[in-house]
Amino acid sequence: MEVPFNILPDTARVWIYQGNRPFNKSDQEILSKGLSSFLQQWTAHGSALNASFDLLYDQFIVIGLDESTTDASGCSIDSLVRNLQVLASTVGIDFFNREMIAFLQNQKVQLVERKALKDFFASAGGSVLTFNNLVSNVKALQTEWLVPADTTWLRRYIAPISV
Repeated sequence: MEVPFNILPDTARVWIYQGNRPFNKSDQEILSKGLSSFLQQWTAHGSALNASFDLLYDQFIVIGLDESTTDASGCSIDSLVRNLQVLASTVGIDFFNREMIAFLQNQKVQLVERKALKDFFASAGGSVLTFNNLVSNVKALQTEWLVPADTTWLRRYIAPISV
């Protein structure tokens, strides 16, 4: 059962899917309709799941699930992934490329291939913000999703400052 994202509790589980390009208006409409339709009938072992989605920065799909009433099952998560794969194919966006790292610069998302990170940081500096797509709940989404890159695993790609 789809619920408004803003009523999900802080403990609600989240999954973040990053697109390999920004969503245009048509993409947003298709994704919104497809996700809404899916979430309205999403179940785990026959029980409705209280879930929602949000499209953020025209680049990310965030799925939220209040597991206080019903937990997601392996099969329900698999059905979510299958639904996202169909939507991805429909709009021509890859949500499963883990080699692209997202940064926020001038209020726009910039994707950088993992192999180009050292060059990126050499020109951008270490104080750039990155998206931690591994956050696990709504509270962490609000407080730990967008963080300085030099406080994450990415610091190994940032050249030390010479004195």
